[in-house]
Amino acid sequence: MHTDLKIKLPKNEDGRAYIEFYFNGKRIREYTGRSIGLPIEPNKAKSNEQRLELLMELKSALSIHIKQGKYPLEPEKLPRVAEAVKEFGYPVEESLLRAIVNKEKLKLSKRYMSDLKEIQLQFTSFLNENEKRLPFKDLRLERIEEFLTKFSSSSTYYMKKRSDLSILLTTAAKINNCRSIARDTQTMKGKATLHKAYEKSAMRKLLSYLKTRDKQLHLCCLFTYGCWLRPHVEVLSLRKGQFKSDYTEIHLSGGENKSGKVRVVYVPEYIRTIIKPLADDLSDNENIFSGSSANLNRFFFTTKWKRLRAELLLKNLLEPDQTIYSFRHTAAVEVYKKTKDIYLLQRLMGHSSITVTQKYLRSLGQFDIQELMNHSPTL
Repeated sequence: MHTDLKIKLPKNEDGRAYIEFYFNGKRIREYTGRSIGLPIEPNKAKSNEQRLELLMELKSALSIHIKQGKYPLEPEKLPRVAEAVKEFGYPVEESLLRAIVNKEKLKLSKRYMSDLKEIQLQFTSFLNENEKRLPFKDLRLERIEEFLTKFSSSSTYYMKKRSDLSILLTTAAKINNCRSIARDTQTMKGKATLHKAYEKSAMRKLLSYLKTRDKQLHLCCLFTYGCWLRPHVEVLSLRKGQFKSDYTEIHLSGGENKSGKVRVVYVPEYIRTIIKPLADDLSDNENIFSGSSANLNRFFFTTKWKRLRAELLLKNLLEPDQTIYSFRHTAAVEVYKKTKDIYLLQRLMGHSSITVTQKYLRSLGQFDIQELMNHSPTL
C-alpha cells in the first residue's frame, strides 16, 4: 500500500528537493532515481525549471515502478537496470507512460489528453509482457499496424486512432532519442463526410420538430448554427459562467476549444430567449445541459441524433448527407451569401487557409463583437 506521491521543494536555496510518500506504512523520501535503477537526479539541475521537470519525471517513474510491483528494485538488479536504460533506452511500457507525463506538462485540453491516455492503455493492453519490456527502439512496425487493424471499421475511426498513437509514439521516441516509426503505418482513405447544408425553410421545419421531440438536442443545434460552436465539445461543455453581458456573449478560454485560443462568440436573440431562463438559476461552474458541475457523456448528442435520425429521414425532415454539423455549414453558406467575402468567412470560422474554409467549418476566432452581431445567422 502507498499514498500519493508528492513533490517537495526546499524552503531555501541550500535545501534539496525530493518525492515524498508512504509505502507499506513507512514514510519514504526519494531524492534520485537510484532505488529504481534510473539516472534521474533533480538536485543536480542547472535551473529551477529543469529541476522541476526532473522531479516530475522522477515522480512518474516511481509511480510506474510501484504500480508494477518493482519498487524498490532488488539491490543486485539496480546496476543492470541502470546500464540497460543507459545503453538501450526505456522499455516500451515505461516509454509510453513517460510520453503521457510529458504531454501533461503542456497543459493540453482535457479531451486531447483523454484520447492520448485511452490509446496508451489500449496499445499497452494489446502488447504481450515480453513486448512491454522491450527497449522502445525495438518496437516493430508490424505489431503497431496489427494493433491499428482493430479500429478499421471506418476510415475516420482508423485515422483518428492512428493519429493519437502517432503522437504518443513520436513523443516516446524523442524521450529515447530514436526515430519514430509511427508515421510509417498504413493510412486508410475514405469518403469525406459531406455535412450537406440545409435549405432555410427545411431547417426551420427540422428545428421546430426537434423542439417538440428533444429540447436539449434542439438547443445544441441552435448553438451549432447561431454561434458556430462544435456540438460534441464546445456546446456540450457550456457553463453558466461562460455567458457574459446578459447572455449576449460566450467567452471560451484556450483550454475550452480546439483552437487553443481565447474566443468570444455572439449569442443571437433567438438563443438568448431560451438560455436565459434555463441558466439563471445555475451557478457559474454548472453545465447548462447537466445542471451540475459535471459534463454529460461526450457522445450525448451523437446518441440523441442517431436515435432520431431514422424518424427524421422518414418524415423528410432530413437528407442522408445532413448531420448536426450541417447546421454550421448552413451558417457559413448564409454568411457568404450575405457578404460574398470568403476572407471574412475565413475570419469568422478561424481557419488557417481559404482551402480549409471551402471544405470545412470550424470555430470562430476572437474578434470584434459588433462584427459578430452584424453577420450572425438569423432564423
